Amino acid sequence: VRLEYDQDKFPNGIPNFSFLVRGKKVYDPRSDTTVWSANPALCLNDYLTNTGYGLGCTYATEIDETTLIASANICDEDVNLSGGGTENKYEAHGVLSSSATPEESINKILSAMAGKAVWSPGKWRFLAWAYYTPTLSFDWGDLRASMCVQTLVSRREIFDTFKSISLSAFDN
Repeated sequence: VRLEYDQDKFPNGIPNFSFLVRGKKVYDPRSDTTVWSANPALCLNDYLTNTGYGLGCTYATEIDETTLIASANICDEDVNLSGGGTENKYEAHGVLSSSATPEESINKILSAMAGKAVWSPGKWRFLAWAYYTPTLSFDWGDLRASMCVQTLVSRREIFDTFKSISLSAFDN
């Protein structure tokens, strides 16, 4: 804000200014729109695909849309508040410095969703933290041999071993 001081216009001194800053609009593949959002998965996608300040990745070929949408949905899940009402599970509210490395910026956004971003076979995959129901199960048929459980091991059998080696081979 630039002001030209005029005692008649500012009789009580320089006024206080406050601003509501919402940041940049980001692409949301769930609705195919570009809107303002505090969703960290969408903000990370914007950072990765931005050619001006981000990594300049190509959305169609280098972003896994399935994991992006799943992470964005996790971030937008409603969480009940103890005083009543709800809020989104994860939101990103912060500033990225242009002097920061891409790794630092990516980690800062990921910390807002307690997540991970993985570069795997040519694509970025997003993982917002959430409980994922296990999809693998094992039964006795998966064992290679019969199972042996040894209980009541004596203290004499529980110890660390040390082996000495001759250093003469290393002497020059």
